[in-house]
Amino acid sequence: MLVYLRIFPNSTLRRMVYAGSVFVVLFAIASLLATIFQCYPVSAIWEFQLATEFTCLNYLAFLYASAAITLFTDIAICVMPLPYFWRLQMPRKQKLIVSFLFILGGL
Repeated sequence: MLVYLRIFPNSTLRRMVYAGSVFVVLFAIASLLATIFQCYPVSAIWEFQLATEFTCLNYLAFLYASAAITLFTDIAICVMPLPYFWRLQMPRKQKLIVSFLFILGGL
């Protein structure tokens, strides 16, 4: 995403890149903390003797939500520069090819 800052000098896209970067970093930190502290007490993750004395978050639901958020951010990162590709001075066919290759690279 930071490559967009060098390629596209547009201030609107720069703000979107900064906002997206902050979101991705904060989400990664939140995911790490949710993984570490998924059970209370934390030792209940590996000590099965505490089976009656612990509470855990539904980690499978967390993983589904995390996958959905990650998919959304990936799509947003790939789609973000497409309007700027369409403003380039090149034939329509080349614009389609460049956009297709960019989206294909995102997959």
